[in-house]
Amino acid sequence: MTAAGGNVPQIARTHELPRTAVLERPKRLGCSGVVKRHTVIPDYAKVGKPVTALVLISFMLGVSVNQRQVAEQIAFMPDIEEIYMISGQWHMITKIRGRSLESIDSVAIDRLSALKGVGRTMTYASFGVIREGSLIAADHGPSTR
Repeated sequence: MTAAGGNVPQIARTHELPRTAVLERPKRLGCSGVVKRHTVIPDYAKVGKPVTALVLISFMLGVSVNQRQVAEQIAFMPDIEEIYMISGQWHMITKIRGRSLESIDSVAIDRLSALKGVGRTMTYASFGVIREGSLIAADHGPSTR
């Protein structure tokens, strides 16, 4: 039997938990709303999207759409992985994945910049990822009980 991060007996031994707790805890956390969803992080190179870029977006005032509406339009565009509304000089930041810098350029220039409400964009290509996904701060090592 396996669970995310290893097999169940191994995780149980490492964290000094009964095997049933290793299997039941994720279900309980999901039912209580602590965990919103269970997901996987694919190897993007193997699925044909090895290039990642972050795009800063400024909102153009005086248009007939608001910032949230623009962000929602962006969120459902192909190749957009994440979008955040942020504070500061820029109003949004998005993560784009593509097969090449040219394909990302197409998203940033042709699609994003053409949206009503998008003022400026600034694209940063990623050289690589150090950590992706979240880590839960509680109990990452062996128990000290």
